Amino acid sequence: MPWTKWFLLLLAVVGAFGLGWWVCRRSGAEGGQLPAVETAAPTQFPGRLACPDHDSFLAWQAHDSASIISSVTLAGETTLIPEFHDCQRLIDNDHSFGPLVGIWVPNYLGKVEDLLPDVETAIPVAVIHAWDGPYPPLHIEQMWNCLYLMRDPANRGEFLAEIVKVEKESACAGSTRSASLRGHPLNVTRLQYEGLTLADYPSVGRWDRDRRQPKHFIGLQCGAAWCEISRGNHGSSRRYSLRSTEPSKKRRVFEVKGWYDEQYLAVKGAPGKLEPLPFLGTIVPDAGLNDRRAAEFEGEWIPAGVVSLEETSVTYQDKLGLFPGALPNGNSGSDLTHVSLCWEHGGKKCLFLPASKRPDCQWDPVNDKDRMWYSRSQQPGPITNYSYKCVDRHDHSGLGIEIPGTARWAWREDDETQWWRCDKGCCSVRP
Repeated sequence: MPWTKWFLLLLAVVGAFGLGWWVCRRSGAEGGQLPAVETAAPTQFPGRLACPDHDSFLAWQAHDSASIISSVTLAGETTLIPEFHDCQRLIDNDHSFGPLVGIWVPNYLGKVEDLLPDVETAIPVAVIHAWDGPYPPLHIEQMWNCLYLMRDPANRGEFLAEIVKVEKESACAGSTRSASLRGHPLNVTRLQYEGLTLADYPSVGRWDRDRRQPKHFIGLQCGAAWCEISRGNHGSSRRYSLRSTEPSKKRRVFEVKGWYDEQYLAVKGAPGKLEPLPFLGTIVPDAGLNDRRAAEFEGEWIPAGVVSLEETSVTYQDKLGLFPGALPNGNSGSDLTHVSLCWEHGGKKCLFLPASKRPDCQWDPVNDKDRMWYSRSQQPGPITNYSYKCVDRHDHSGLGIEIPGTARWAWREDDETQWWRCDKGCCSVRP
């Protein structure tokens, strides 16, 4: 090799070492005291976009460049697990779907008070990505945004937030000084529920809907509390409650917003276009779902949770067996659609499952012997009618982490369905 090539190679090695040293030194200077997260190696995205898509990876293309990744640094190994994060098309002022926006949160939301020792420190609590346009009601710019949380100088027991546009998602991975931020301030409302402790607030992020005006705000855990983050004042979404005498695990799934999910569901409008319904749908996990193990579902219909629509939707009645119902307000609620999950495994069959459903799911009795999951929706009322659906379970037992027993609506560009926690995995109901 000519000496010039050796010289250029030496310069490249020295330059890479210097850049790495500078990045580490800069991270240390700006804080970088947050728990470390692991990231997966980027892998080529093969096809359709779901939000997220367990079978592939995150991918988005904007402007003239494409960025393909498989892990958001702040979220680490939970990046593709929807029980922790949220993603959907946010709704514009004219009640039509706007940009597709995802939010990913770290695993330290329960420790934010310890990670904010003074009013000068700011920590990242979410990475936000808008695929195909900005969302002005929250100062979200197209592409990457970082959401920071800090203590309120006027009241150290309260929080403030700031959202900052960043060039890469990895820029949102360490603590910094609040005075150095150059973003847009957001308001934080901290909600705490009597009788509930830190364990009753799930470490998740959610999109929530203002009840007074057509805009979204952000919800996420902030220590032993739930924080709503908005631009200016907002009208908090409806709150549900059980009797105070109910066990905390039963109360929390209805009272703490991170456990359940509520939004305007999508229906097909003009060709190739989804439109939001004019009323809300709410999905709430069963109080025991958080503790269920996979073996319990073998041949047994185990309660996953309940679903309520504000009004009748023929679309969701036909495709998922969902009906209107009244969520609890100091009582137990009424006329809710009950959803259960069952796993045909180890020779155990799901009782009353129609024989036609097995071939309809296209299960291979050999290759799919560990995948044969089903859902059953029970219509409310005196006459028991069931709707059976195929379920795709995505196993995450290899990660060695506990998945919270939450439930969420699942956004897809061609449809919308449900996510349920099923032990160390995620169960998605096929429409």
